[in-house]
Amino acid sequence: MRFLSLLIIIKFTICRTIVGQENPNNLPYEIYISSPQNVEFDKKNSCTVKIFQNNQLLSFTGKIKRRGGYTVRYPKASFSLHVNDKIKIGNLKRDKDFMLISSYIDKTFMRNRLSYDLFRLMDKKNTSPKIEYVKLKINDVDHGIYLLTEKLDAST
Repeated sequence: MRFLSLLIIIKFTICRTIVGQENPNNLPYEIYISSPQNVEFDKKNSCTVKIFQNNQLLSFTGKIKRRGGYTVRYPKASFSLHVNDKIKIGNLKRDKDFMLISSYIDKTFMRNRLSYDLFRLMDKKNTSPKIEYVKLKINDVDHGIYLLTEKLDAST
């Protein structure tokens, strides 16, 4: 019963975060990436990253590449993002490496968020990436809503 109550609370929180906004394009974080080349699978391209958060525009240099196994075939790609300076976005840890997950087959954008949050709540020893919802533009092309996640490594 406790698990079911927890699930309902988490689901409500996520729904309020995404659906409850008057304007779904009015997410708290927007990421603009400019890259001189097309972003390709397994090839890191230099880029400029501009992040709009808390009414501030922050600018960084970094590298971006498409990521995924089977999902690389989907029309909406996922990306790995490396910035040259450690940055903090929302509730994510201050870091240089992030993933931009397209959630192409999950139109609700809730599955990853829900599973990661549930796993973390089941036991204090459990580690899973934290997620922020962002609006993504690459080379002035609107890619829509993405999940910005921490990139976990062996030290986590």
